[in-house]
Amino acid sequence: MIYHLIYNYRQTDQINKDILLLLQHQQVYTASHRQTARGAHFVLTQRGPPNLP
Repeated sequence: MIYHLIYNYRQTDQINKDILLLLQHQQVYTASHRQTARGAHFVLTQRGPPNLP
């Protein structure tokens, strides 16, 4: 499942990077973002369950 998280205001790149690191650290989502004219657009892709041995 893919979630789109859109901020309709501008944020600094550092804040965006911090958000990405937080999301990735939780190991729930892979995340990417791009700056748009309206602000930051985050794309969160939900990961599957961890592989069990």
